[in-house]
Amino acid sequence: MKKLKAISIAGGGENGAVTVGRLSQRNIKYDIGDGTSTGSLMLPFVMLNKWDELERAYGSVSNKDILERSAFKGEKVRWGYIIKRFGLSFVGGRKSIGTSNNLLKKINEFITEKDFDKINHLGKIMYVSAFSYNYKENVSFRSDEWSGDFEGYKKKIWHSANAPFVMSVAKDTRYPNNEGEVEEWGDGGIDNGHESDYLWSRNDILEVDLVLHRDRPERKNEGDLKNMFDVAKRVWDARSMKIANMNVDEVINLCQNRKINLRVHWTPKELIQGNNAFTFDQEKMRLFIREGKNLGFDKKYIDEYEL
Repeated sequence: MKKLKAISIAGGGENGAVTVGRLSQRNIKYDIGDGTSTGSLMLPFVMLNKWDELERAYGSVSNKDILERSAFKGEKVRWGYIIKRFGLSFVGGRKSIGTSNNLLKKINEFITEKDFDKINHLGKIMYVSAFSYNYKENVSFRSDEWSGDFEGYKKKIWHSANAPFVMSVAKDTRYPNNEGEVEEWGDGGIDNGHESDYLWSRNDILEVDLVLHRDRPERKNEGDLKNMFDVAKRVWDARSMKIANMNVDEVINLCQNRKINLRVHWTPKELIQGNNAFTFDQEKMRLFIREGKNLGFDKKYIDEYEL
């Protein structure tokens, strides 16, 4: 049995631009790719090593290319707009603060049917994860099962990248060619930080690169509470980080049990700490790509688990 190389790329909004530069510098060929949110947007380029096009895609977009309605203007939060949208949520049934149909247009521009067919022809496989709000579960969509429905698979990539509250809630079926009941979909990172159950259940993988858009967890004193909102934020942060760390630990244990070589790639906090990943600032994303190239093979931000 041929042993395969796989990559799993987590979500992270515009912080994913760091990974664009990083992977471009490493230029590794993968047989299997797993993506969530911004990770799913990268996969078609990563699987074909089309680094110039990936850099152009991430380095040419701005906020308006992603969101036609946004809760942010630059780094500033548009509180008046947010309050209005929340009001419409109760009165008119609005399901998000922002909308991201422009992102779907960009996906249509950069991801081609020719590339999708080539990935399938080469026997490479992509897993794109999206969250079903109806069934409250994460679902992975395997590219070769959608070989006859390229338009449908592009929508799954879009679903995976739609972060809750700030981007669109999309309606679609979970099967190719519009088969099955219609469900509502969003970001694949809601239920599962980065890994696809299908990917980790395979028996033919030799090594995996797990790419995370955060730095290694650290324990530090955050100081005294400021107000009740700070209480809520810290409780949420603690819960989120505990789940994220459990996911990484599970992957490490899984790889050790299955004798898979694992590399966990962390993103330096100096680059992304405090960054609003949903502003999609073009200059900042270009900077992140350059900084990612400088990271390349820097082992300071890579944990290796070799068997």
